[in-house]
Amino acid sequence: MAGTRSPKERRLRRARSLALHLRRGRLVLEDFLRDRRHAVNEDALSVLRRFEGWRTVASAVQEFRGYDPRSVRASIAALRRKGLLVAEGTAEAARDEALAPWTPWSPAGTYFHFTTRNTRYATSATDRNRLLAVVTRRRMPPIYKDVPGPRLRLGPPSPALARGSLGDALVRRRTCREFRRATLPRPALDAVTVLSFGRLGLLDGGPYGTLLRRSAPSGGARHAVECYVMVLDVAGLGRGLYHYSVRDNALVRMRSDASRDQVTRFTWGQAPFADASAVFLMTAVFARSQWKYLDARAYRVLLLDLGHICQNVLLVATSLGLGAFCTAALDDKAIDGYLGLDGVSEGVLYMAGIGLPRGPRSGRLGEPDLAPGHLP
Repeated sequence: MAGTRSPKERRLRRARSLALHLRRGRLVLEDFLRDRRHAVNEDALSVLRRFEGWRTVASAVQEFRGYDPRSVRASIAALRRKGLLVAEGTAEAARDEALAPWTPWSPAGTYFHFTTRNTRYATSATDRNRLLAVVTRRRMPPIYKDVPGPRLRLGPPSPALARGSLGDALVRRRTCREFRRATLPRPALDAVTVLSFGRLGLLDGGPYGTLLRRSAPSGGARHAVECYVMVLDVAGLGRGLYHYSVRDNALVRMRSDASRDQVTRFTWGQAPFADASAVFLMTAVFARSQWKYLDARAYRVLLLDLGHICQNVLLVATSLGLGAFCTAALDDKAIDGYLGLDGVSEGVLYMAGIGLPRGPRSGRLGEPDLAPGHLP
């Protein structure tokens, strides 16, 4: 039993919280649970590979034939001091074991969560001035995206576009998976679009430039989110793909192909969503956030921005008596290709849709499970 072993006899195992980087020509092991980084060589990696599971030092030393056992033991001891190896039965091992439920999300989800927890913020005037000097060396990305094509102007944002109270919309909001194949009135689409994505004003950001004001908050008012609308059945609008121009408050026609089959493919077979009258594809122009925020925590904030906007889509739709859905179960690559995006400078992150509901919510769940190919 581990509890009966002396400290020297305790078995060791590689810490679960390690990520390997090549940084400036050097191998660096990042312990993201403990927020430490260690330069390592290939010998250290060779030792760590022997400790994928619990084992004694003596059994590991035997595998290094041709090496001085004392040097191997010294290397193991050094890795243990750094926390790269943990000893069975210790508090450190127990904390490391707490990562086990994160295994299905590893390495990407686990690494992202823990490496964006302990962000250092500019809290003093000196810090802020230093950050400002770094940021303003580069030209700020445009706050608008302009797409060529015929423009269909929309009415200005107005509270009158969404009838009913906010409280009523909050209580009645449900995910709709049963839409009627019926034509959506054009004013309904306009209302959801301009109230959720439209420009309500401009802000003077000082050295950070002119910034947008929208109905949803955005970290640093960066407003990286862009909206594309697949019009499937809307009165007065031809079927096709449109980009919502924030600058012009207009729908810009990009292409004529927009089908219900595409929606099904884009959502990994969620066919009920394809019965919606219009689908919103929400992307992010990453440079808008990256220009100001130099830490990966900004990606967390960007995902929150999308959630704020999408909730507005759902609430406005509910206030108009429409059915609405949202989903992140997306074929990102296929959608980016459809939108003409590279997925690097701009890429899809979220989808919502609206239409006329068929009836009361059925209670059926329709979001697909992750395919086996996506499992670790």
